[in-house]
Amino acid sequence: MNYMGCLKKIKGIFYEVKYFFENSYKAFIPVTLNADSAFYTDYKNVGCPFGDSKNGLNSWIRLRKKREEREFWAFYKKNSD
Repeated sequence: MNYMGCLKKIKGIFYEVKYFFENSYKAFIPVTLNADSAFYTDYKNVGCPFGDSKNGLNSWIRLRKKREEREFWAFYKKNSD
């Protein structure tokens, strides 16, 4: 394959990747918004321990993630022996 043929092939690949990302991000926006809404609902149900703000919600999510990771690894250690 000559130089121009390779460039056309690469250009085609980039267009396919561009098309994929242009259309796939539109599907992720509603999922992200629904997840954020679900986390906020859970956060409000526990009484907004870090304040009723986006920063408070993010702090609570980080704390919750760390707790769930500890629980997972404790369960894994317990059941792997």
